[in-house]
Amino acid sequence: MYTTAFNLRHVRCLILLIATLAPAAMARAEGQPPASAESMGASSGAGGGEQAALNAAIAAMVRGPAEVKLLDQATLRLPPGYGFIPSEQAANLLRSMGNVIGSAPLGMVVSTDGGSGWFVVAQFEKSGYI
Repeated sequence: MYTTAFNLRHVRCLILLIATLAPAAMARAEGQPPASAESMGASSGAGGGEQAALNAAIAAMVRGPAEVKLLDQATLRLPPGYGFIPSEQAANLLRSMGNVIGSAPLGMVVSTDGGSGWFVVAQFEKSGYI
């Protein structure tokens, strides 16, 4: 039972994230400035904490094409249609979705094309070499 409720909460946040990012991506493609999350109707159905975390994540997102430095380990090359949410905003967004965060993520890679609803959490564990 808990797993079902947990997944439904995730689906709701993902739908809000996609609904918020898709119009912004289309506006950028057309050369218009992206609208805010509230003006796109993302506030309906989201709790106050979820909405605040979502707004902060959208504001901090680096949209592709761009290069994002991941510590001193890698450079992530984002193509158009993808975004990177930095560590602090990603952790807050994940917490607002009901996740327990052990160590802070490096960030989140999200699809901004509106057609797919996924995200990837980037983490790093310094474990040495074998």
